[in-house]
Amino acid sequence: MEKLLTIAIPTYNRKNFLKKALDSILCQMDDRVEILVSDNVSDDGTEEMMKKEYPQIRYSRNSENVGVDKNFLICCNLARGKFFILLGSDDIVIEGVVAKILDFLEHNPECSAVFMNHAFYQGEYTDLNNCYKKWREKFESFVTNDKKKFIEYVGKQISFMSCSILSKEKFLTIKDPTEFIGTYFIHTNLLLEMTKSSTDVLGIIGDYCIADNVTPGGATIDKDLSVVFEIFGKGLEYTFCNHAVACGYDKKQMTENFLKYPRDNWAAVIIRLKAYDNPNWKKKFKEYGYPIIKKYPSLWFKIMPYYFVPRCIARLYHFRFRPFIKGKKQ
Repeated sequence: MEKLLTIAIPTYNRKNFLKKALDSILCQMDDRVEILVSDNVSDDGTEEMMKKEYPQIRYSRNSENVGVDKNFLICCNLARGKFFILLGSDDIVIEGVVAKILDFLEHNPECSAVFMNHAFYQGEYTDLNNCYKKWREKFESFVTNDKKKFIEYVGKQISFMSCSILSKEKFLTIKDPTEFIGTYFIHTNLLLEMTKSSTDVLGIIGDYCIADNVTPGGATIDKDLSVVFEIFGKGLEYTFCNHAVACGYDKKQMTENFLKYPRDNWAAVIIRLKAYDNPNWKKKFKEYGYPIIKKYPSLWFKIMPYYFVPRCIARLYHFRFRPFIKGKKQ
């Protein structure tokens, strides 16, 4: 039977997270769905777990660690479904939504890409009710070929990999998808490239479909927060302000969505890096962060004062006042 949807999970050393992601899908499986796991040479027992506990799932193990972006592309190439999702191995498919996703795809087969409503959780996921925040209130699903309307709904969340459903047929029309390797947002750049025609149909599913695990500790930026300036500076600017515009998306709209990340996050990141005396942060900031601030003056007065805050003040705020303020808000 031809598959309508592939849920492809690129993974590396996330066995425990991966198990929860797989179980969230298996309990609502459908003959029209296949699950694919592409393992980037994990050494934490992922291979043994897959062979022993999940023999029914397509499991592909790379011969060497090819990096994050290339592993994403391997998932795209191996997917057999008419549509595919690149699901983060630490994210969850919310209970009862697979049937709704399939129904939407069957009724809108012309879509080049679809974006899904989602929620955020920390720690252990039990169900939608224990998600502490939702991206949007539930709304009616729709399709459009108006890119501006699409971005009005999706905003900067277009960079969230797990919520994008991509057409395999459209993916195969990309001349050289490897050109986006190293952008940090290859998944978003693929979506943009696949929807650059004015006739491409974009869909949005209003039901909550994905639970995004935002628990600190598992991501690259949790291990070295100084890479924020490179990933969400250089990488995100190229994706939102260069490639998106080349694909027909509105420049002003996409630039504003790009600026939301440094505007909302970089001041706190700088204070934290100072508090922990990260040895790389000034070099990374000068190489990747400062050029962004210099290019977009609206960021200057929002962020640069924190660059000059003495480390003793940063430590006092981060370790003493910040926990108190967070506690009061809760």
